[in-house]
Amino acid sequence: MKILKITILLSILLLVSCKKKTTPIDFHYEYFPMEQGTFVIYDVQDIIHDDAVNVHDTSNYQLKTVIGQDYIDNQGRTAKEFLRYTRPNSSAPWQFSDLWTAYRDADRLEIIEENERIIRLVFAVSNNKMWNPNAYNSMNDEEFYYDDLNITKIINGQSFEKTVVVEEKDETDNKIHFQRRFEVYAEGVGLVRRHYKDFTNVFADTLQPLKGFEQYYTVVSYGVE
Repeated sequence: MKILKITILLSILLLVSCKKKTTPIDFHYEYFPMEQGTFVIYDVQDIIHDDAVNVHDTSNYQLKTVIGQDYIDNQGRTAKEFLRYTRPNSSAPWQFSDLWTAYRDADRLEIIEENERIIRLVFAVSNNKMWNPNAYNSMNDEEFYYDDLNITKIINGQSFEKTVVVEEKDETDNKIHFQRRFEVYAEGVGLVRRHYKDFTNVFADTLQPLKGFEQYYTVVSYGVE
């Protein structure tokens, strides 16, 4: 009997030791760091088109975003202040622009932009994962998805070891409503590039829209204050 018990015990230990070890899921939360003082500075270009009144105006400026203090949002949740500052060029002082809110939980990152709650990222980050960014606002449903997960990219002369692309809209063959929108996030930094084109009534050459808006963010520097 004693030998039998020892045999059973050894068998159990052998089975336990042979079990496949599970790899913990990497949710990639660091694609949007939430540490207070985390900042990113961008060169921004805005272009407004309205051919009917002969307007094709370009504005160039810098934008700085900073993760601020804890903030109780309109859902009663503990979020973070998402402070935004602008200046006309790198030599000018920063001027406070507006206060947004950033909320990140186990499943998603929400940014409250001009009172609109937008889901910018979902977790765990994985290739071709899809979501509706407007699930919690009154805007039309859309479909965002990830692409190029953990790819090294060089942006504005800076190398980012792990990045992911959020594909937002790719309707470049539509001459009535041309749209091309995507964002790039870098691990440990956050948003590092934004590409936004939304045109109506586009000429055969898509560089000549009759009406629409373009916006481009390009990372300049980042860190923790």
